[in-house]
Amino acid sequence: MHQHTIPVNAHTGFNRCCCLLFVTVLAAATFIFPALLCPHANAQNTLPPRSDTGTDVFLQNEDLTFEVSWMGIALGSIRSVVTRKQGDGETAIVTAVAYIKSYSGVPFVKVHEIDETTMDHAGISVLFRAREIADEKWKFTDYAFDQHNHRLIAKESIADTETGSKPVMQKADTLKIGPDCVDGLALLFFARLHAHQGGQTSVPTIVSGNQGITSFNFYRKETSAEIDAVDYPVDVIEFNGEAKFSGVLGMTGPFTGWFSNDTAQIPIKGKLKILLGSITVELIKWNRPGWNPPRSRSAR
Repeated sequence: MHQHTIPVNAHTGFNRCCCLLFVTVLAAATFIFPALLCPHANAQNTLPPRSDTGTDVFLQNEDLTFEVSWMGIALGSIRSVVTRKQGDGETAIVTAVAYIKSYSGVPFVKVHEIDETTMDHAGISVLFRAREIADEKWKFTDYAFDQHNHRLIAKESIADTETGSKPVMQKADTLKIGPDCVDGLALLFFARLHAHQGGQTSVPTIVSGNQGITSFNFYRKETSAEIDAVDYPVDVIEFNGEAKFSGVLGMTGPFTGWFSNDTAQIPIKGKLKILLGSITVELIKWNRPGWNPPRSRSAR
């Protein structure tokens, strides 16, 4: 069994970093969706207040868009969609897709990637696929997580189309992984599922073929956050942690995240410090039946 990382090119590394930044506290690197165009901006939130007895994180067709900025400069967007949910409770298997794009005109950055994760009811990875355009070809990275045996089967291939028909295999490898390992996209849902539990936890995380650790401190601080998409402070729960990855474009750094203080636990805003400054991710558009960012108690 090989225990080394799968080489990735610079663009691939940037893409994965972007996705993890978004996931761990919402940070990473497309089209702007002005808040004024949000179709639900003036609707009422019909979700019940958050409860310690459960959450409503996994909802099929939930569609969220975030803008990513670095040192105040808008880089691009990440759109997260829950595309499929099978079963309920501990038998649930959920698939989600992230569409990652850089804005046109951003110098030195051109990102067009589609990430797809399949996870269990606890947000632990089962399968992962990344698709990105490289040299006019589509490059595919596939992970199959064998959680029971603590190993990851990884493959890289290229194809002429986004669907991956007639792929040409480039490399395959098997990596040793820690227990309950997650990919960068599944990590978002793991955090949402656990934001209200309290306490500290660390999660083995695969990013760009590298295994690192994401540490969370869920201290359940109820506060408010400001975003441009609504004209009132949002009721949120705050947490922080640290992304610990070696050799991934300065990825190691502390982060702070704010999720909606209700059963949906939607990412509202996040900040991550990296070697070259700080990255901010902010919710700019959403489509989830009955949900809008909850108004802070102080603004009611």
